[in-house]
Parts: sequence; C-alpha cells; structure tokens
Amino acid sequence: MLRKGGALELTARAEGDFRKYFQYDKEDAVGGRLSAGLNWNPSAADRLNVAAGWQHIIEDRGEPEGNTLPGIGPRELNLVEGDLSYLHQGSRIGFLFKATGARMRYTRAIDEERDLDAVGGLARVMLRVSPLTSLFVEGVAAHRDFRLAPVPGQFNRDASTYGGRVGIAIDPGGTLRGDAAVGVYRLDAKDRRIESQTRMSVQIGLTYAPRPRTTITLDGFVGNVATYRTGVQSREDMRFRLGINQEIRHNLRGRLGILYRRSKYFGVDDTDNLYGVTGELEYAVNRRVALAATARFSKRDSSVALDEFDRTRAGLELRIHY
Repeated sequence: MLRKGGALELTARAEGDFRKYFQYDKEDAVGGRLSAGLNWNPSAADRLNVAAGWQHIIEDRGEPEGNTLPGIGPRELNLVEGDLSYLHQGSRIGFLFKATGARMRYTRAIDEERDLDAVGGLARVMLRVSPLTSLFVEGVAAHRDFRLAPVPGQFNRDASTYGGRVGIAIDPGGTLRGDAAVGVYRLDAKDRRIESQTRMSVQIGLTYAPRPRTTITLDGFVGNVATYRTGVQSREDMRFRLGINQEIRHNLRGRLGILYRRSKYFGVDDTDNLYGVTGELEYAVNRRVALAATARFSKRDSSVALDEFDRTRAGLELRIHY
C-alpha cells in the first residue's frame, strides 16, 4: 500500500509464508511479515525516513548453525525491527545518519539461548562528483546483547563492532545504481577470553539495467555476525550473490541467481563454504496475487564432515501482497 500527500509518503505491506511439504510434514511452517514506513521530504535536499516491522521467520535448514535435527521442524523466531534515517544532499556535500534496532525471540525453549537485542548506527559524509555519483566515507557501530547470561564455562557472546569504510554511491536515474564500500571493522567482545579482531569490511548493493526489462544485481557482505556454536569465539561471514531479473511479459518474470557464502569460525578454526544456484518464474494473476515456481541447488563444503551437504529443492508458491 502506498499513500502520498505533498511532502509525506506512507507505505505499508503485509506478506504471508505458508509452507506445506508433500512428504516431510515436520517441515511445515507458517511465517509472515508486517511493515510500515514514513518518508518526509521537507525540501528537495532533505529526506527523513522512519520504518518499523514485525516478522515471523522460518529458519532455512541450510543456514550456518541451522537446525539439522530431522525429528523436529525448522527453527522459528519473531523479529521486531525499526530504523530512523536522515539524508541531506547539497549541490556538492551531503550526509546521512541512520539508527537501527532489532529484537529477536525464538519460539522454542530449546532455542532461547539465541534470543538477542541489537542496535546499530551509521554516519556517512558524501562528496558529489557527477550528477548521479558521489564518493563517501562512513563510520558504523553495532552492539549485540544476548538475553540470557552464559552458563558456566561458555563464552559471553555480547559484543560491540566498530568500523569505517570508503565507497561510491550511484543515484537512480541511469543504467547503474546502488553503492559499494570497503574498509575495516573491529570486534570488541565483552568476554575477555575472546580476542579483539580487526578485519576487512565490505558492503555491496548494485543494480545494472542494460535494458528496460532486464536488471542484473550484485550483493555482497563481509563482516562479523552473531554465533551460537559451543566453543566458538566469533564468526565472520562473506556473502556474494549475482542475479538476473527478466520481465518476459507484463505479468511474467524470471529470476536466476548464483551465490557463494563463507562462514569462518574463530577459536576452533572451522570454515564452511556454500555454493548455490537459484531459479524462479513468477506469474502475476493481478496486482495482489502471484503464482511462482522456484528451484534451488546448494552444496556446502566444511572442515567439519558432518556439516557438509548437497541439497535440491523445488516448490510452488502462492504470493499475496497488500
């Protein structure tokens, strides 16, 4: 839903995720998402965004540290999140401030050690070098606070992360849009037994539109993420995805993607590498309803033999959007 009125723009969205398996009924699950946002443009150079949302997430079995027990279904959690941002773009100099918050609560008591709260912030200064392109430098900070105190003998996984990046941002209007940045981050853990780390940080989100009905996307991330594995001090993920989206007809879209993810665990010297291919064909029945056929193949290599797998999935989806 989209509502505009002068300098104000209000958006709202509702989605449902209903999973039913023909053979393995323990994999059946129901998820969903509600979100709303408010954009205020008091002038041509200023924009204020406020957004909030709730999700009931069904964890993918192939996620790092995902549930692999066949006797119970996938993990499920409730995520409440919000963000506030302010952008000013002058003729040459611009700046962006953004604050985020999230609260994760798992539905099963066996998973409650994963419950956490997270807050983050970003400050960016931009220099416009062409009508659509800006160079920028930014600083980022984040803090994770797990709800439960660690049991005796386990690490305290509360931690703060700080970093800085330099990059390029391309405004919509041409064939290429998005931003890409590289820098460093530092992890400072609350537990003194966990060694502080300074490592590379990468954030990429680019879209290339060579033709009106075709887009090519590149998404990437390198940084520290939360870990729950016993004996592990910290975890770093590297994720890259290259995709192509094609509008075949006005109501028929196709999507293909290749992806790579590396999860490196510090303190135990374990590494997982996942390679995948995805495909999707979506038919829009009307503005609110769509039918989709999806397929995905993934293969994970790991230094831990029990964490390796090959996985092939195919499905039919009914998508309803409001």
